[in-house]
Amino acid sequence: MSVRVSAEANFDFTEITQETKRELSKEVVRSATNIDRNAKRKVNVDHGRLRSSIHVKYRDPPEPVDAEVIVGADYGKFLEFGTGPRGRDSDLNAMAEQARQEMGYQYGPAGKLPPIDVFLDWGRRKRLDPAVTMAIWFTIGMHGMRAKPFLFPAASEEREAFFSRVNQALDRIK
Repeated sequence: MSVRVSAEANFDFTEITQETKRELSKEVVRSATNIDRNAKRKVNVDHGRLRSSIHVKYRDPPEPVDAEVIVGADYGKFLEFGTGPRGRDSDLNAMAEQARQEMGYQYGPAGKLPPIDVFLDWGRRKRLDPAVTMAIWFTIGMHGMRAKPFLFPAASEEREAFFSRVNQALDRIK
C-alpha cells in the first residue's frame, strides 16, 4: 500500500530547466517526508512493526520529482481500510476510498476468523487473560474491525500544501 507524490503530471520534463527540476524536487521531498512523518504519528502502535515499515522511496535521484510513501507491513491495509462489516461501515476520505477500490481491496464476509496465534501473542504482550483475548479474536472475526486510517489522511492533509508550494516555487522561477 502506498501514496505517490509527484510533480510529473503537470509538466513536460524534457523542456524544463535544471533549476525548475531542483525546485520541484525540493517540494516532492518535503511533501513525501511530511506524509511519512504524519502517517507514523497517526498509526496505532502495538510493538512498532507497522510504524517502522512506513518509508519513502524516491525515484530519479538525486533530484526526484516523484516519490512514494510505502507501508511495508502487509497488515497495514487492514488498519487503513478496516475489515468485515465494521470496516465496510467505516468513514474513509475520498483519497482512501479511491485507493481501496484501485487496490481491489474487499472487506470480506463476517465470520472469517483471523489467525489465532497472532492474537494470542498480542494478548500475552498486553497481559490479557487468555479468555479475554479469545473473546476479542472471536468478535473481530464475526464483526470485523473499523478502519483506523493513517496513511491517506496524512496524504490528504499534505495535498493542498504541496500544490501551493509547487505553484509558489514556479512563480519564483519565472
